[in-house]
Amino acid sequence: PHPTRFEVETAAAFMIFADKKTDYAIIECGMGGALDATNVSDKIECGVITSISMDHVGFLGHSLEEIATQKAGIIKEGCFVITTDSNDCVMDIFKSETAKNQGRLVVADSKMISEVIYDSDNMVTEFSYGRYKNIRIRLGGTYQCHNAIIAIETIKAIIERGAVITDEAIYKGLYDTVWSGRFERIHRSPEFIIDGAHNPAGAKALAKSIEAYYPDKKFVFIIGIFKDKDVLGILDEILPYAAKIITIETPSNE
Repeated sequence: PHPTRFEVETAAAFMIFADKKTDYAIIECGMGGALDATNVSDKIECGVITSISMDHVGFLGHSLEEIATQKAGIIKEGCFVITTDSNDCVMDIFKSETAKNQGRLVVADSKMISEVIYDSDNMVTEFSYGRYKNIRIRLGGTYQCHNAIIAIETIKAIIERGAVITDEAIYKGLYDTVWSGRFERIHRSPEFIIDGAHNPAGAKALAKSIEAYYPDKKFVFIIGIFKDKDVLGILDEILPYAAKIITIETPSNE
């Protein structure tokens, strides 16, 4: 069969990395890991696995354990495996795969996050993590602190492998990072936030962020959800924060 668009884009990306003699490439799986088009490198420095939730169940499995097994497919010989403590229920799978590949498992400890300040006026979050004090990030959402500490642990692993990365570069990199469509404010007066939450876990994270940045406020939600998603599970999380819900459909999609 003809390659998918994603497979073509992945192949093109690897050609560019090779042409530019890239020192480090950060590759995000399209879906899962073991069978993903990106999972073609024999040697990687770090396999990074963020929090796991029920998503793409038709392809990855109908339990967190089945999904975690697919995710663990990116773990390669001798690599660091960086993950989060929110994955406790599937940690045995990561430990087993890491040991099998003679790697080293590093768990970003969310209990070490402290002194968190949410600044909704400027959409900046400040927090401390271990020896890293007063980190400032412009990624909106309470969950971005957890993503940031996974990034920090990944950088620490790369440094241990010989990379020269200063604390100044870490602070600057975290602050400069932006990601469109993730609790992103696109207008003031009225506040207009866009977010791509498309499963109950994402909707729960969105709800927590609304509560932290906009306490005691209700929003008008404009929502379109594909037919294959857990619609009721998503709505359960956000209904308490909704003054009104307007539903829309994407043309030519169910």
